[in-house]
Amino acid sequence: MPETLIVVHTQGQTYYFEPGQQPSESVYGGPLQPRLHGNFGPAPLHHIATLSTEHLPMLGGISLPLLYGFQYSGCTLDYRYSPLEVNLLDMDPQESTPEWPYADYPPLLPRLALRLASVQAERWEDFSSRARYPNLPARQSAELVAVIPAPLHIGQSLWGEDGDDEGVCVVCECDLTRHRVHSYNICS
Repeated sequence: MPETLIVVHTQGQTYYFEPGQQPSESVYGGPLQPRLHGNFGPAPLHHIATLSTEHLPMLGGISLPLLYGFQYSGCTLDYRYSPLEVNLLDMDPQESTPEWPYADYPPLLPRLALRLASVQAERWEDFSSRARYPNLPARQSAELVAVIPAPLHIGQSLWGEDGDDEGVCVVCECDLTRHRVHSYNICS
């Protein structure tokens, strides 16, 4: 059974994305297509995924890029996106940490087509209280919230052995009206 790579909660629905065999406008990893502007370095920011209106019509015609600074210890990231560019608004820290989360961290995540595996009607309270995501806010913090758990079968660790075992997840809180995303991580 394929593993869930991204879970999205919006409008009382939870969407489960897993690797797909067919080409898709929604992708996991690979290079970011819109141009990225901002002050950070020397390590790159990672393109976790791009989710498309093919699977999430509420995106309003603009695909949603999900980014995170895996090589920036304790990273929080705010950015605005459009079809042509992503503008970094705030980031802490702005300088990457050598050998974090482990030595020779790859500059890109493996590129995989995503498929929408299932959709479930679900209240935020039920979604956020699960054992897998125990540190999500009690109230839904944004119009759309994407949770990216550490995958086990993509051929790459996101957090290193210790972090993957701790259930570290990236959370992307997305304001679809203003095209803004706030990314951070949570631990179990």
